[in-house]
Amino acid sequence: MKKINLYCKKCKCSMRVSYTLSGNLEQPVLSGITMKCHRCKRVMALKNYTEGRMIARADDSEKLFI
Repeated sequence: MKKINLYCKKCKCSMRVSYTLSGNLEQPVLSGITMKCHRCKRVMALKNYTEGRMIARADDSEKLFI
């Protein structure tokens, strides 16, 4: 199973959160979840994110900067 690790795009620090892909590219992901970066204290929520969008924005090492 493939995982995508989430990172803060401001300080490049790991959010200590990973998402396991299900294979459905239209499935909404982490809707209603608020995450806070433990280093820079930035707060973010994923709105209107789908698995297809996550895969498209992730780099080769399966890191997604949000």
